[in-house]
Amino acid sequence: MPGWVLTRAVVSFMSSLVVALGGCLPASVTLESFFLKPSAEMAQSPASYNYPYDELYVPVAGDRRVCIWHVKTANPKAVVVIIPGSDKNKSRYLVGLPVFVPHGYDMILMDYEGYGTGTTARPELERLSEDGYAVVRFAQSLHERVVVFGASAGGPTAVRVAADLDLAAVILEAPLALQSEVELWRRDQRVVIPPLWHLANLWVHPQIPDSFDIFKHVQNVSEPKLIM
Repeated sequence: MPGWVLTRAVVSFMSSLVVALGGCLPASVTLESFFLKPSAEMAQSPASYNYPYDELYVPVAGDRRVCIWHVKTANPKAVVVIIPGSDKNKSRYLVGLPVFVPHGYDMILMDYEGYGTGTTARPELERLSEDGYAVVRFAQSLHERVVVFGASAGGPTAVRVAADLDLAAVILEAPLALQSEVELWRRDQRVVIPPLWHLANLWVHPQIPDSFDIFKHVQNVSEPKLIM
């Protein structure tokens, strides 16, 4: 198939089409509605792994708060904050406990507002970063050394926090780059009609907050980084 050349007229047409299609979609159909999939059902707790823990609520702003599990060790080397992905809740990340706790690291597992139990708020992309900030600052009040571990959609928040705060280290597992997701999907599905993914980008990109621009903010992360 010959390569596509997108002229200004074509781009203008596609932009108009996206606006027109967007006007036909229900207001509830947003990037967040596709991407954020919270669950109140806790599959397990740290007690399932025989670790005692504290369940706490960390204030974010105003009357907003998020729930965390804090698994403690004696004389911890650091506090590891697990910043979760966009699916289910913090109980998905309990498998990390044996990696850190037996080796002398406290571990904090957090939920975003709208995730887990005790909240009926609608999760929002911008608030994911705010929630991450609040929990990391709480961890810093407990210990001078804090490590952030961002999993999937938690990657951009971990990077954003690390760019602003003084942390011991940053760990990223399959960090999400929302700006590139359409292109990655296109390659994976072997779609060879570029105008289709340009149309998708014109719908997706305006809905991505600055806090999720992982390529921009990682340039300001000076802490040691492990990217998996």
